[in-house]
Amino acid sequence: MLTFRQNEILDFLRSRKHAKIDEIAKHIFVSDTTVRRELNELKRLGLIDRDHGGAVILENADDISISVRQILRLDNKVQIAQMAQRELPDFKTVFLDNSSTALTLAQRMNFKNKTVVTNGITAAMQLSQKSDVNVYLLGGKLNYNIGTLNGSATVQEIEQMEFNLMLCSCTSFNARGSYESSADQRDVKRAALANSRYKILLVDDTKLNDNALYRTANLSEYDAIYTDASDEALAGLRQLPGIKIINRKINRL
Repeated sequence: MLTFRQNEILDFLRSRKHAKIDEIAKHIFVSDTTVRRELNELKRLGLIDRDHGGAVILENADDISISVRQILRLDNKVQIAQMAQRELPDFKTVFLDNSSTALTLAQRMNFKNKTVVTNGITAAMQLSQKSDVNVYLLGGKLNYNIGTLNGSATVQEIEQMEFNLMLCSCTSFNARGSYESSADQRDVKRAALANSRYKILLVDDTKLNDNALYRTANLSEYDAIYTDASDEALAGLRQLPGIKIINRKINRL
């Protein structure tokens, strides 16, 4: 799990995209030497890149392995999962995308005698260890770095299925919709959305108004959106018709 200080540095870099070591040190009130040590660890994890005298946040989060993404902002993802878990509809079949946020929720769910379909290798491996759960790993083009299957073969499989429930995240979201950083991921999400009865979007606040290229869907296409973003940040979205956003704070279970 990332330390509080490492998360502070990542949040600062997200807001600036690039920062010098002395700027980071002043922001989090530590020495330059401490910052260098933390930046070296964040680079080892594949979260940042170093340049002369500073660091830059990696733009494409989808290139980061899920084992690393699972520990990023874990407390936030747990809170989002807890909010959604209390309001899940009854289901027998669920599509689960390859996001670490959706996996955080799935790890807390009871899948006994239910069927889970996913394009995420880590999700399939973890959920297959639960008793009496049917796990179906979709075929397709393997992106080994992030443990994801996608492409036309994956989409074609999804198009032959129907799901009671869809649990997914996205690269970014704003008033115009949800977005992915690759066309392959967008196409998988669109196919699952079209064939799911109840659709849930799970997103942490760093994805609000972030940049991603490929638009997936209008926010109104999701039956519920769970996020840890503040009321102030969500004020504009709440004014849009047909959108249900849940962001209340709850106690740890």
